[in-house]
Amino acid sequence: MISLSIGIIIGLSFNASAQTTTIPSWVKNTAKWWGEGQISDSDYIQSLQWLIDNGILNIPKSNSLPSTSSQGQQNIPPPQQNTLQGQPTAQEGFSGTQCARDQTITSIVHMTGKYTNGPTSYSSILLTLGLSDASGNVVATGTGFVSDLGPYQTKIFDAEAVYSGDFVKCDIQVGAKIP
Repeated sequence: MISLSIGIIIGLSFNASAQTTTIPSWVKNTAKWWGEGQISDSDYIQSLQWLIDNGILNIPKSNSLPSTSSQGQQNIPPPQQNTLQGQPTAQEGFSGTQCARDQTITSIVHMTGKYTNGPTSYSSILLTLGLSDASGNVVATGTGFVSDLGPYQTKIFDAEAVYSGDFVKCDIQVGAKIP
């Protein structure tokens, strides 16, 4: 973890005043290593959280989140089929989401499901998981991601948050898209 943190600090040498955003290779490599199982879910989540906490990765807020109760599966209809220039395409978004505590480490809450990409390919799409209490207050947040998404491709995701208290709802949203 120390070497990952040092790598992140060293990697901050990109030009913030540039007109176009360039994703540093160390960010891409970290996502790749996680996807290949070379680093743990926990280490990857910690590295993403560090980027968020230090203002390097900004997660936009949204009020239109698909959500699911901690009690079971959300009833989201499957992606609809549209046609674009004669080619079938799926509707972008989340489907089949489920939210539950990890059975081994009960302080971890997982949300799993499918994410269907839109018309643009991405190397990674970062996801933000929010846990809410009965009053609608967000009591914990976590992250997840899907990688190597082609146009209208659907992939399974697993986002996780660390929280030991009670919650009644899980929300998932797209945090950032990395070309």
